[in-house]
Amino acid sequence: MPGTGPVAAAVPGTDPVQTEVCVDSVAGVRVAAAAGADRVELCSALEVGGLTPSLGLIEAAVDAAVEVRPTGLAPMAVHVLIRCRPGDFCYAPDELALMARDAGAAVSAGADGLVLGALTRAGSVDAPALLRLAEQCRIGSRAGLVTSGNSVESGGRDAPAVTFHRAIDVSADPVAALWDIAALADAGLRVQRVLSSGQARSAAAGVPVLAAMVRAAEQLPLAVMAGAGIRPENVAGVIAGSGVRQVHFSARGRAAALAPPAGSRASMGEQDSQGYGITDPDAVAATITAARAG
Repeated sequence: MPGTGPVAAAVPGTDPVQTEVCVDSVAGVRVAAAAGADRVELCSALEVGGLTPSLGLIEAAVDAAVEVRPTGLAPMAVHVLIRCRPGDFCYAPDELALMARDAGAAVSAGADGLVLGALTRAGSVDAPALLRLAEQCRIGSRAGLVTSGNSVESGGRDAPAVTFHRAIDVSADPVAALWDIAALADAGLRVQRVLSSGQARSAAAGVPVLAAMVRAAEQLPLAVMAGAGIRPENVAGVIAGSGVRQVHFSARGRAAALAPPAGSRASMGEQDSQGYGITDPDAVAATITAARAG
């Protein structure tokens, strides 16, 4: 297997750059669809790295992705994060069972893809846990999600795409992990892409490792998608330096919270006075434009 040592800057490919916007609201889905994003990753609780969204949000997001899509553009895909709690990615049996139910429900609600991941305590890909998710999706899905051949399929629908999320950024060896993820296809779970910052705080800082991952992925049926800290001013550099052809970003802004009535000292949480996060339409449009020009 290739190592993760120093590499030369990658030569950008010729395939169009795909853009994925991480959102936590129906409004965010509408912004991404209107801007021409290829897909969204739908989450809740982005302040802790993202958790599984509610069933109602998934259903509304699927509807919104179609409603506001500009004429002439292919439909925007909605991929749903399956993560039951913040923290590490080593899951107990009850947590895996819960995520299997969530995965099945998401596909039943119309999700085009699932975003998931699991690691062992040693930091390697937890293949049994991931295969358990794939197998148990059949139990949790009214659509009849089953494993078949090299993919996860749902009765009467195309197989949902699968992304292995940034658990890979806390794995013991991200390049070796790519091979382990690709090998899941032999057991019935085909993963299309891996989301990574190159084990750095941002994708821009992780370009050397991302480049090594891209070079390894050329030998595998996997794509590497760069994410974390992607902005209009750095996305072209990440693409050129690493060779990725897919980027993931959140383009966050903040909305001010309404002030409580005079005399009220009630608190609904630590961030009451700080407003709440939103998807910034200008930042989304600028990042997509810069990515596709890079």
